[in-house]
Amino acid sequence: MLAFSAIRNNDKVGLILFSESVEKFVPPAQGRKHVLRVIREILFYEPRQRGTDLNTALELMLRVLRTAPSS
Repeated sequence: MLAFSAIRNNDKVGLILFSESVEKFVPPAQGRKHVLRVIREILFYEPRQRGTDLNTALELMLRVLRTAPSS
């Protein structure tokens, strides 16, 4: 639902799927086609590991946010 709201606001949406490591990263982008890709990735994703390490995912997110151009 938030992703579809982002379309209306012309915002970017990205995706980080993680377990003990980052298993899938889809960089932030705009548009309906991209949002549908993100939803498809979530629905059909099968994790490779069972544990979770939130810190690893947050570190990736911070790196992406630091390198993203300001709007």
